[in-house]
Amino acid sequence: MTNKAIKLVKTSISPVWGPGLVFFIAVSVYLRTMAPTIGPIDSGELSLVCQSLGIAHPTGYPLYTLIGRLWVFLIPFGELAWKLNLLSALFMAFSVSWLYRILAELEIRNEIAFSSSLIYAFSPVIWQQAVFLEVYALTALLAVTLLWLGIRYHKCREDRYFLLGAFITGLGLGNHLSLLWLIPGLLMLSFAGSGRARMKIVVAGALLFLSGLSIYLFLPIRSGLGPLFNWGDPSNWERLFWHISGKQYRVWMFSQSAEELLGNLGKFGRLWLGNPAVYLWWLILPGISLALKKSKAVFWTLFTIFVLAVFYGVNYSIPDIEAYFLPAFIVSFILTAFGLEWLRRLVVGRLPVPNAGAAVSGILLSLFILPLTLNFRSGDNSRSRLAYSLASNVLESAAPNGLILTDNWNIYSPCLYLIQNDNLRPDVILIDKELLRRSWYLDYLAKRYPELYRSCRERIEAFKKQLSPFEHGQPYDQQAIQQEFIAMINSILLANYYDNPPYLTQNKPVGDFAEIAKYHLRIPEGLLFRLKLPGMIELVPDDFMFSGQLFDADTMTMTLRDKMLYRMMPQMLYQRGMYLAQNLLFDRSLDYFLQALRYERNKAVLYLALGGTYAGLNRVEEARDAFQQALLLEPGNPVAAENLRRISLFLPGGPKAISTEYQLK
Repeated sequence: MTNKAIKLVKTSISPVWGPGLVFFIAVSVYLRTMAPTIGPIDSGELSLVCQSLGIAHPTGYPLYTLIGRLWVFLIPFGELAWKLNLLSALFMAFSVSWLYRILAELEIRNEIAFSSSLIYAFSPVIWQQAVFLEVYALTALLAVTLLWLGIRYHKCREDRYFLLGAFITGLGLGNHLSLLWLIPGLLMLSFAGSGRARMKIVVAGALLFLSGLSIYLFLPIRSGLGPLFNWGDPSNWERLFWHISGKQYRVWMFSQSAEELLGNLGKFGRLWLGNPAVYLWWLILPGISLALKKSKAVFWTLFTIFVLAVFYGVNYSIPDIEAYFLPAFIVSFILTAFGLEWLRRLVVGRLPVPNAGAAVSGILLSLFILPLTLNFRSGDNSRSRLAYSLASNVLESAAPNGLILTDNWNIYSPCLYLIQNDNLRPDVILIDKELLRRSWYLDYLAKRYPELYRSCRERIEAFKKQLSPFEHGQPYDQQAIQQEFIAMINSILLANYYDNPPYLTQNKPVGDFAEIAKYHLRIPEGLLFRLKLPGMIELVPDDFMFSGQLFDADTMTMTLRDKMLYRMMPQMLYQRGMYLAQNLLFDRSLDYFLQALRYERNKAVLYLALGGTYAGLNRVEEARDAFQQALLLEPGNPVAAENLRRISLFLPGGPKAISTEYQLK
């Protein structure tokens, strides 16, 4: 490499140009791998909230809502969800840039700051939040910005950094309360070694903090204007407090047994160790040593943030907890950068080779390529349409004017998006069973489906009467609430049985579903179960079998949640096939079993069903092949073995026609 090229590289990764360069690299990769539409969980709901300035689920996320609304207004092209996915990519790329600034402020060498920032950018948790719309990319940006301001103030003692940090902290809490866990560490850092804090600056900081926090006033103001989606109805101080404090979710917070806590801690450990940067994690230990030498205050700030983030995360039992550990991951990457600094000093000091420092710097500079390569497949969501396809198939499974009751937020949220944004199946009535437990949601139903509400008003009002003491912390009758809840659901489902054909998204008679429409059959139709009275057998016109958009989905890179959603396709095809076969409609059930095998080819139960169907159609040789495949997947399966024995009696050559590999000994 010529001196001119070396000089260009050094200039590119300097503190002046380095932050811009890592931003450009990160955002380029994020744009290439960004999801084209909505994802699972909150994606559909947050899109609609940003579009309509509605009220999102607790804690309301007013900062994200307002920024999202402005962004959607300013970008004149693209689908709603795509625009907000783009916003997440930009937020996360800026967080990468600010992480570089933190490392430069901590006097980490430029090549290490450059590479460490990009290793952070291409780690699994960070990358996943960069390509789907959610509040967490903005949370990451706010967290690294606050860390930079804290470190900067600690070094130069210029009041503007403290005051700006105080304001952004308050404002940031209007995006996500996980930033709370940065405050103790940042206060320690701000006042470390400065003697007694000046009252004037403390008061000014407190006022600016409250000024930023006042963004939460958006919630009661907007709620009072009556938006269609008004989660929690935080129009008064009591409901506003419930919403901001996450009252609805407290049942999952700090209520775990010791065994559950250890399990959650184990989940974090696996998540942390499962990061492709694990090959660098060992450097955290020498990184801690070097960080202590450089600045004890900075180290203890980082340590406090890490411990508090992990402590809160393991005490909150929700499926999508990964993003709550973002502050802990940010700290891990900073300490890893210190470790790389230690490693460079060690190697260069022991290599009696000319230009050893330049060679080591070159290696360090390219370290980010490894996690980028290792993680590209799982991070690439450019063809990810699982949530969209699943939701569209759910809606298309319903008859005209159908009513769908679901207890699955991963179904409800994207379906809501498709109905309200894409105008897909606007005739369908979509209801979340769990949200029916909240009075604000009943008010939403009154606005969204006034005719349905009027037909069930008596039962809904009876439930509201029992629910009110519970919501306001007064003595209540749990049994009476549950009885009225079930009575209300049955009324909603069945009061307009013929005008609004009712559907469920599951058929297991457990929990509430054991009492819901318990005298009705649950007939699989598409991705739904239609409630029918006994004795009524109807065929779905043309027997709907989904769009087929997901046959080529890369299941190897799916999260556990996505795999569960994906498996709804073969499961429901199997259920429908079994229903048709039980009614001796083998020619139609065959299509369902063959379709199910296009989604999942390693389930013995599908081959058992296929073999039984072929047998019902007197296609004996094909039945034999199906049962043999079932035995191959589950050696010793008694059902497959018995059916093979029986089929052998009808094959030319008798039992000898069965492969000896599968015969009973």
